[in-house]
Amino acid sequence: MLSRKTIIGISLSFLVLAVGIFFWLEKPFNGQSSSRTITGFRTPESVAVGPDGKYYVSNIGAQNTPGDGSIKQIAFDGENAIVTDFATGLNDPKGAAFFGKELYVADVNQVWKIDPSGNKSVFLTPENFPVMPVFLNDTAFDAAGNLYVSDTFKSVVFRATPQSEVSVALDKSKLPELGGPNGLLVDSENNLYVVDLNTGKVWKVTPSGEATVILPNVGAGDGIAFDSQKNIYVSDFLGGRVLKRDTKGEISIFASGFTSPADITIDTARGLLVVPEFDANRVTLVPLAK
Repeated sequence: MLSRKTIIGISLSFLVLAVGIFFWLEKPFNGQSSSRTITGFRTPESVAVGPDGKYYVSNIGAQNTPGDGSIKQIAFDGENAIVTDFATGLNDPKGAAFFGKELYVADVNQVWKIDPSGNKSVFLTPENFPVMPVFLNDTAFDAAGNLYVSDTFKSVVFRATPQSEVSVALDKSKLPELGGPNGLLVDSENNLYVVDLNTGKVWKVTPSGEATVILPNVGAGDGIAFDSQKNIYVSDFLGGRVLKRDTKGEISIFASGFTSPADITIDTARGLLVVPEFDANRVTLVPLAK
């Protein structure tokens, strides 16, 4: 396992802040020696890039411990990455996604909406769902502002309108092979991409409901992301790797050596794959360019 670096404490305006800085990895990921890590997290699950260019990381904390979950913010100052609390008092927050300036976070059986100041409110309660949720996992928006939320234990993907009206977008009645939907993504043509944790398949589901497998075996599939060229990246939680499917359909291992890579994202502005490492309590940044 890669060694954990020490977080440096500095004093600013008589306050002591926890500052996570970029560290060179002792072991490069897939030959990419410029990969860097940021520490200062507790069970990080998902990362979303905000419209302000900052990263927002969901921290589960101690699992099944209500109130100890949080969203931590990573702000950049040159080569330094400053980690601070953005929103606290969550339970087991997982998938996080922005729509406009507001952050939406799946948390056990509800979905939070968090404003730019870190103030949270409940966007979806358990009663909003047509089927009582038990393990809401990932989130993704389409262009119209409809929110897709996966429930891995219920084998359901829900769709919520901006008015909090929830319906079933995908379940076993529509896709009998669906096992445990985890990572979600929606493209510009409203195709829904679903990573199945249990079967290791990644599905592409068209607006008409036609489903095809685009990656047949990603292991314990967790997160999914597109880069600016529409290459697809998928994390294998147990396999410690991220796979890539290019626009020609060729599949390769993009990076490996992670400790439980969870809900990945792409920072297109900086050209980085951003990987929360669940059990290592860190976030790793891997350049997309080799």
